Amino acid sequence: MFDDDEDDSRPSGLPPEPRPLDASAALLWFLFATGLWIFITLVTVSLRESAASDLVNRVACQAAAYAITFYAIVHIHGAPKGIADVLGIRPTHISFYPLAAGLGVSLQVPAEMIRRVIERRWPTSEEDIAAQLEVLRVDTNVRRIIVAVVAVAIGPMIEEFFFRGALFRGLRRLYSPVLVVP
Repeated sequence: MFDDDEDDSRPSGLPPEPRPLDASAALLWFLFATGLWIFITLVTVSLRESAASDLVNRVACQAAAYAITFYAIVHIHGAPKGIADVLGIRPTHISFYPLAAGLGVSLQVPAEMIRRVIERRWPTSEEDIAAQLEVLRVDTNVRRIIVAVVAVAIGPMIEEFFFRGALFRGLRRLYSPVLVVP
């Protein structure tokens, strides 16, 4: 009846074509991951009340939520170039490491100035400071090492895999860098 040159029917044994990841889907995935993170955290706190002020527990809950969401994104939107592409893992030039360290150090002074202006305008309450200190509580040397590794390496790495990998790479398949980066 119609003169279509392309046949959209697929053999029954093949998986369905992956759907492109557009901006609205990326926003929904972000909201889903955040909601799942909160839910998992609430479950762990209901099982162990001290988990509410445990940084390691918070990052573990975040990792679980992002891993589940990441799996769903890959399952629905596909991984055309493999898992390394979906995670955003790629080799980089060695000169970027000292450049990144220098940029981080040079931004410390302006960031601290901005923090002080904000703190003068909206001071942190004593209760909030106490809660922040409780999260970073380190009683033993082992706990110091665990909190440092979790706060400096694992937490940021999980976020990079999720945002730069799953969401950014998925959006890049559909949109130009000019639209995706901002």
